[in-house]
Amino acid sequence: MMYTARTAFGDFDQALALEPGRYERARRRHRQITAALKNAGLIESSCLQGSFARKTRIAPLDDVGMVMVFHRRFARLVKRPGGASDAMAMLCDAVTEAFPGSRFGDDDRTSRALQITFPDLDVTFGLTPALADPRCTDLLTADWERDSWERSTVRTLNRVIGRHDHATDGRFVHQVRMLKALRTAHPALRETRGLLWEALAYEAVSGPRQHTDAIATALAHAAEAVSGPVLDPTGTQDLTEDWTADLRSARAEVLAALAAQAAEARRRERDGDHAGAIRIWHGVFGDPFPATAAGRAEPAAGGGHRTTRRRGAPSMRIRAFGSFTARPVTWSVFAGAARTAPPAR
Repeated sequence: MMYTARTAFGDFDQALALEPGRYERARRRHRQITAALKNAGLIESSCLQGSFARKTRIAPLDDVGMVMVFHRRFARLVKRPGGASDAMAMLCDAVTEAFPGSRFGDDDRTSRALQITFPDLDVTFGLTPALADPRCTDLLTADWERDSWERSTVRTLNRVIGRHDHATDGRFVHQVRMLKALRTAHPALRETRGLLWEALAYEAVSGPRQHTDAIATALAHAAEAVSGPVLDPTGTQDLTEDWTADLRSARAEVLAALAAQAAEARRRERDGDHAGAIRIWHGVFGDPFPATAAGRAEPAAGGGHRTTRRRGAPSMRIRAFGSFTARPVTWSVFAGAARTAPPAR
């Protein structure tokens, strides 16, 4: 059977996929955390956030973000001085009680989420306290360093991407992963946000399209779009607002060159020169895209996916999280519940 450009994209897609066992373990822990904190009376619901939630995550999977929507009886946390830090402490309390042996803190993570590692899982979870805004579907998420609550459109974003993926027969999220993967091969693009590529593809790709066509279309759109603001799919944030003029110009130049390569690869594919098309696509993506018609993407050890990076023991971020685990927080201050968080163990 002829090894075509479409076949190469299929192998590429598999190389980017999450390892099934790790994916299922992460999903199971998400459900367990939600159930435990609901039973504790702390939250009403939770939702996943980030690329894992939107199914655009590239292997390896080493962290998962969750937004924990506190029970409405804790609404006074928003107006209470120190309320964001109190919310973090309450999360520490509930997680410590429900998951003995869990540890808090990881130096390479953002401060807004409570970072948790579990002794039986090699995936870090980031839990962000939130309260529902009764006026809309947005959430108010806690920022403990600023002692503030910031508006979040995470639920809207998840819903928008989910609907768009459904409209493409489930191809969109795969195409976004491919676009994210090409950053590694091009230094000028390495520091771009993953959500930027989702936004560019969201604007460029509609309806079911073959991967070769969708990627070429998205790159052509990106080369033009980055000359100005690029809004996230909810239309609320410019994902390029911190770019300098020089950086914007440099990235537009790289994207224009990639768009030209993609167009040439498509032309060769239409002419039946699949070997030539595959070589060009490899230049666009780098590894693990197949380099030749005879060379498929190398399967990772243990299941046909990219090698996953095993996380070592987390370093304790005492400056950041020690204050939450060390001080008791009386829940009755907020909710009239006779519950006091235990001191650090």
